[in-house]
Amino acid sequence: MREHSSFLNARTLRQLTQYSSIGVVSFILDISTTNLLVWQHVSPRLAGFAGILVAFTNSFLWNRYWTFKGSTTTLRRQLSRSAITGAIGGTINALIYDFLLRKFSLPFNVAKLLAGGVVIVWNFSGMKFWAFEPKDQPPKTTE
Repeated sequence: MREHSSFLNARTLRQLTQYSSIGVVSFILDISTTNLLVWQHVSPRLAGFAGILVAFTNSFLWNRYWTFKGSTTTLRRQLSRSAITGAIGGTINALIYDFLLRKFSLPFNVAKLLAGGVVIVWNFSGMKFWAFEPKDQPPKTTE
């Protein structure tokens, strides 16, 4: 069986490990940004959104130059597709975060952790298979 022929192969596991490491750093940036802004009397919802933006920027740069560095897609395509994937993930994250704050009155950090945990599956899949298309799969043309 060729290495790229299944989802859970050595390459994907390495990428998932790298992606997860970047995710931990991005999550710390997200939580730090959110907390810093809340401590500055910014609403938790707005602060949470700002945290997501900081985390997305960090994730894109590290994933482009480390996790998915063999991608065949252009920077423009990677950025636009990452932004779309991230926007959908960010929307899902924000909706879950807001839902947990309103319905369960969870502390905002707990809500952030739970929302982020759900969204990681969406984001990794979108980044791996769409935003940063694998090297062994040529980018699709829209002709």
